[in-house]
Amino acid sequence: SALWDALLKEDYGVVMVEEEDYDDNRASSGTQNKRRTQRRRVCSRLKRTRLQRVRDSHALVIDNTELCYFYLCEMAHSASAKMTKSKFVSLLTEYGPHLRINNRTRTGGTFLVEVCRAQHVRESVVLKCVQVLVEQYGASLHVSTRETKQSYMTPLCVASARGMPTVVQYLLKHGSGSGGTSAMHPTRKSTARFRLFKHRRKTIRCTDATPLEFAQTIRSAEVQEGATERELKDLDKCIRFLRAAIEKK
Repeated sequence: SALWDALLKEDYGVVMVEEEDYDDNRASSGTQNKRRTQRRRVCSRLKRTRLQRVRDSHALVIDNTELCYFYLCEMAHSASAKMTKSKFVSLLTEYGPHLRINNRTRTGGTFLVEVCRAQHVRESVVLKCVQVLVEQYGASLHVSTRETKQSYMTPLCVASARGMPTVVQYLLKHGSGSGGTSAMHPTRKSTARFRLFKHRRKTIRCTDATPLEFAQTIRSAEVQEGATERELKDLDKCIRFLRAAIEKK
């Protein structure tokens, strides 16, 4: 009984309470009596065991996570309803607080990677949302997506390929959400395809490449499309941060 109470309380926020109260006539003596409550008879078919309740709670957490991720994807790629930190926090609060942030969804995506892929928003907004996931929800920086057999990405790879230096610096500095004890490894490989900034209809694919290799490949392709040094300054910062992190390793 105590074990199931602990599971329900810690994992799913359900608390089993046995009500107790003081008898009015014996309040002065400190005698404690259990409060009598009238219990309604329930059909045996409707009764749920503790194991069934845990399973139901677990299924609810999974469903809430899937719904939250679905609306995150819509918000992250919408040109009209742009993602903001307040909208993102409200979304997590609405379907939380218990979400499977560090598990891939049914489509193979992760919250952290999807935030890093957000379109039509400033880099500062992406950074703030990443900070919320890592610092408040314990998001792991090491969980990669697996949306197809030929595509898997880490948050650092996405941030590097998109040229977001503040996000790259944050990911390199912080750990897996457990107090920042383990830094994000800069040589974790990914396979993905990204659009060029200079030519939005053209994409570049890298297979089994590190974030640094992704950033360098994207930079070379941007130069071929006529990108200027000013347009490449953020991408160059990402490359410098990644090189410095590799040298430290």
